[in-house]
Amino acid sequence: MTYHKVIFFDELLRGRVVGYETIDIGISIIGILLVLEATRRTVGVPIIVVASVAILYAIFGDHVPTKILSHPGFSIDRLAPNLWFQESGVFGTPIQISSKFIFLFYFLVLF
Repeated sequence: MTYHKVIFFDELLRGRVVGYETIDIGISIIGILLVLEATRRTVGVPIIVVASVAILYAIFGDHVPTKILSHPGFSIDRLAPNLWFQESGVFGTPIQISSKFIFLFYFLVLF
């Protein structure tokens, strides 16, 4: 999945401007599902429930009954590539935070 980002880097940069292709959206959805499955196997079901509710809220935000929490909603064509290819998605803040804590854990265990 990450090889796609490396091999097609120029096309993905253009995709930010003109829109992503169908193959990019498919790879994004498969990648997100694989990350969710890996998270379920390592952490457990509760974090998957929280992540799934957040993704469903992003997609179906226009169906929320309260005016404070409702929003127009995002299409899957927009949400999946943003979660997979952008720095604010899977390879952004979650990886940075987990890598810092993993490094600190190993540092404390080894020394």
